[in-house]
Amino acid sequence: MLVGNQEGGLTSGRGDDFALYSGADGRFYMVPHDLDTVLDQGTLGGNPTKNIFVYENVTGLNRFFNEPEIVQMYYATLLEMRSRTSIPTRTWWR
Repeated sequence: MLVGNQEGGLTSGRGDDFALYSGADGRFYMVPHDLDTVLDQGTLGGNPTKNIFVYENVTGLNRFFNEPEIVQMYYATLLEMRSRTSIPTRTWWR
């Protein structure tokens, strides 16, 4: 995650630290929780060089993020989010 999420869940291949919510439209949404190690808090230190495409033992996500169109949309979304939310003097990715 862009905020340095060191928690479990899909990035670790463990089914924890998130819940699935079934919306009225029939789609499922992932809702993260137990985020005590986000932003270098909690028991693990942050790692600003961690790969954003780490999905251990999650074959579907590995396949999904190997599609060029998906990767392009993912990067575009990250850049758009960054442009709306970052504080330029406090970011390391400039």
